Amino acid sequence: MNTTIRILPVIILGLLITACSYNPVYTSHHIVQHVVIVWFKPDTSEETIKTIIEETRRLKQIPGILGLSVGHSVPSQRKIVDDSFDIGIVMRFPDKTTMDSYINHPQHVDFVKTWVKPHIRKIIVYDILDTHPE
Repeated sequence: MNTTIRILPVIILGLLITACSYNPVYTSHHIVQHVVIVWFKPDTSEETIKTIIEETRRLKQIPGILGLSVGHSVPSQRKIVDDSFDIGIVMRFPDKTTMDSYINHPQHVDFVKTWVKPHIRKIIVYDILDTHPE
């Protein structure tokens, strides 16, 4: 019994360390949703916005993208809905490593330099780990 009392804290500590170090992004292959919310500068023309949407769709050519959707915000009277943004982009990747490769891909880097930085007033990005993709 005395040995059990001494070993029990060691076992508990080992379990705690293991549980705290678990990070499914790096240890499992789950779908990653890359959500980008964009507000354009006031002087950005409708033609430029249309071109940005078209250029965004061309990003599908980059290897590893499972899906890409881009479009305008949906107006809503619901107070909980933030419809103040101009466009939203949702991309799906098989894992975080693939998403990171996309971020550094020359086509994406050029897209950001040419179309994002000159026209964007505000941008917010959410990366979401989907541990139970359908």
